Amino acid sequence: MSVSLVAHLSAGLSEQSRRNIHDFLVTGFHIAIERRILSPGDLIPSERELSAELGVSRNVLRRAISTLEGDGFLVTRHGHGTVVPSDHRKSTNSSFGFSEEMARRGFTVTTRVLRAEVRFPTPTESINLGIGPTDELIDLARVRLADGEPVALELALIPAWALPTSYDATTSLYVTMEGHGTRPVRLLQEIGAVAADADAARALGVPLAAPMLRITRKGFGADNAVVEFTTSYFRNDRYTWVTEVRR
Repeated sequence: MSVSLVAHLSAGLSEQSRRNIHDFLVTGFHIAIERRILSPGDLIPSERELSAELGVSRNVLRRAISTLEGDGFLVTRHGHGTVVPSDHRKSTNSSFGFSEEMARRGFTVTTRVLRAEVRFPTPTESINLGIGPTDELIDLARVRLADGEPVALELALIPAWALPTSYDATTSLYVTMEGHGTRPVRLLQEIGAVAADADAARALGVPLAAPMLRITRKGFGADNAVVEFTTSYFRNDRYTWVTEVRR
């Protein structure tokens, strides 16, 4: 197992920017678990072994393992080492896009497209997406509806290479990316409460400054490239965020 894991992690590490090693390792472990390179109950090599074989610092490895433990992908058992838990389950909210999640809840999903354009990124967008100033992105603004009622305003920035040119923005973004081989395998999300600005209030039919849930999502592909940067605003009377915490 350990030889396969090291080979898997080493495959793209030499090409990885030093500042992204932590994210690369976390994504690499996620993929290794999904592909059963690491199976439930498997013991991973020690920090010392991985550090020597991968040529990365133990401090970076320790932080990556800590992140994976926090996400429930690894468990450290004192006196036994770090293992893949046998009862790991992915967070539903992290695994599914809006269309899939609403369908699972029994709603019919439709989309009203406010903007869908191809353009060059701003300096901040270049940083967020990890693309150059002359690399095109797809700028989407969409109202997502469940059973005909507006639930969310979704503002998505996608590198142009991550979507087929035929995509018309009316269907599920993640299902389309799945077919294109670019669906995120890991997400970083920031969740907070905000007051609706004029655009969000108008799009979702709520009063100005009405309380809303804002979720900012950065998605990474299998090669650790950023494949989406999305900010979504949800009506607090029509959307509930559920999460599970385990000891």
